Amino acid sequence: PQRLLSRSTTDLLDRLMITYGNGPMLARFIYEKMGKEYLSSQVSYYERCGTNKLENATPFLSFQDWLGDMKILPSGENLRDSFELSKKSTLALSGLSDDMRHMWEIQAVSSGGVFCHDHTHQTLKNCQSSLGAKAVWDVSNKAGEIMSAVIVPTTATSDIAHAAEQLARRPNFRLQEDTDCDIEVEDSQKIVMHSDTWPVNEAFWTMLFPDLQGRLGLFHWISRIYKTLNDQHPDYYKAIQDLSACCYQFVQEDMAKLISCLKDGTLNGKCHTESEILQLKQSKTWKTYHKYLRKDTYPPNCINMNLEEWFSKHKCTASPGQPPAGGRFDPKTKKPLFRPDTKDAVQNNKRTSCYLQDVLPLKNMYRRKDPPKRSKRDVHDL
Repeated sequence: PQRLLSRSTTDLLDRLMITYGNGPMLARFIYEKMGKEYLSSQVSYYERCGTNKLENATPFLSFQDWLGDMKILPSGENLRDSFELSKKSTLALSGLSDDMRHMWEIQAVSSGGVFCHDHTHQTLKNCQSSLGAKAVWDVSNKAGEIMSAVIVPTTATSDIAHAAEQLARRPNFRLQEDTDCDIEVEDSQKIVMHSDTWPVNEAFWTMLFPDLQGRLGLFHWISRIYKTLNDQHPDYYKAIQDLSACCYQFVQEDMAKLISCLKDGTLNGKCHTESEILQLKQSKTWKTYHKYLRKDTYPPNCINMNLEEWFSKHKCTASPGQPPAGGRFDPKTKKPLFRPDTKDAVQNNKRTSCYLQDVLPLKNMYRRKDPPKRSKRDVHDL
């Protein structure tokens, strides 16, 4: 029927299809909407008959007769197919389809000298299962803008090789967009890639970008170790805090400002004592204050020494000739904090610690964000 193609319904489907992509659910909403319109029309008809005192009024049409041919009603599959077809249509004011416009918008994004890539799986919920896709390989720049997104059957490098090569061939890929950042001349000619698997497939990426500098994400580096720990151990969270302290320290100037704001209550409305701040630092809540603190990553040799000290501090047994063990067994389960693969994870992370430091100096890694106008203190969200 013509009312199914109304502007309001079309605009609603246009927004919902992008987020949900659930054709059967949207078709059910259309049926329910038509049913409510039928009941409203029926009630209005009989109320008018009662007002005009029509005793021999013609009975209201049945739902099937009022609606028309039931065969032309859309199904979930029809809605989804129509939506996909509309994205490829050039019947627009610009003369460009939505698919072409989105593709050009993504291709116009440059890396600015820094990019990161990863495989995501949650995005596949909007894709048809018949495609056989296992992940989406996406690339973004330092501003969070997507430069490439490709559905791949596996997470193997061979499945992203063609897309990575096409990305490297873009004329604007290396354009520097950050004009307010004091980058050294020799660094401006290099390109930095952040990954959760670096230095795996280093030869492949350096073939595409001969001047590439690969960096490993700090979170992924730490997670390679704490995933091997016994999460039921009472020292589990303390061990993770100590593990993070092996890699970086917070800038003391920022820490002093944060403690001052916590003491006078200008940050969260509560005045904290020094003992309460200490308890706060030892709890999970302290993570919410990390956004106010800059991280200064240690050099690789310092990280490896700190990591060796961390391992000795939390291990429960020590071999002859090794540093003494400072850990303890779980009082309830009598199990240690470390699992059999923890030692191998520590040794592997020692070999990859050289990829944690940022290429640029600390002053170029952060931007000052001014506090709100109503803020009582000069609190920096760095």
